Amino acid sequence: MLILGIETTCDETAASVVENGQIIWSNIIASQADLHAKYGGVVPEIASRLHLERLPIVIDEALQQAKVIIDNIDAIAIARNPGLPPALSVGYAYASGLALSVDKPLLEVDHLKAHVWANFLEFKESDNVVANNRSSITKKLPNQALCLLVSGGHTQLILLKNVDNKFELEIISETVDDAA
Repeated sequence: MLILGIETTCDETAASVVENGQIIWSNIIASQADLHAKYGGVVPEIASRLHLERLPIVIDEALQQAKVIIDNIDAIAIARNPGLPPALSVGYAYASGLALSVDKPLLEVDHLKAHVWANFLEFKESDNVVANNRSSITKKLPNQALCLLVSGGHTQLILLKNVDNKFELEIISETVDDAA
């Protein structure tokens, strides 16, 4: 299964093509860091306008790098929450419109859970993507792992469980105000 993933939770506009939830065929990121630096932090309205401009370009580049067309994609995934509301709205509107226009299912992804899952992604070995130097392309989930997640305004202590080779997360503790 090939998924086109779209990310607009903050100030990075990103798209990737991922096979079976683990193998990265492409990964394109358009950073806004330099623009927001002069403000001392991310300005949500500016970030959301730039997402709107950059999404078509980033998605096209991700498909090109993966050497696929949108018809080869099985589903479109969008980072849904948490994040900056204006940026999330632009990403969701764009992804849902794209999914509807090409008759593909839309999958909503929890931004924080995606940070944990990212540890199990690997690049596909190909001529246009630099591959990891590992003997196997697919990592096996550990039986259990304790994860410390610190992202934006969130800190979580998460227990990762491997139940019949399925990815399960249990939030043990989390902050309610800001990241540690």
